[in-house]
Amino acid sequence: MNAIQVRFLAATDFKGARLKASIAGNNSITVPFQYELSSDNLRAIYAAECLIEKLGLNVLINDSGCLPSGDYAITLKMRNKHHAPTP
Repeated sequence: MNAIQVRFLAATDFKGARLKASIAGNNSITVPFQYELSSDNLRAIYAAECLIEKLGLNVLINDSGCLPSGDYAITLKMRNKHHAPTP
């Protein structure tokens, strides 16, 4: 587990636009598109943070970037032993 992939899912007749964050092992979360955030990169980080929280991972976001496919990759690093988890 070194990265989270975030994909944009376009709106349909029944659901609004959303983001799907996934990590190895078929673990994923789908969150509503966050229009109030100022960039796609921030939206991808938000989706990754939601997945980290859902899975209770002891990691920090290291970096992020856009892939050629248009998806985003969010790289992770292990938390420092002295770094307290954020509530």
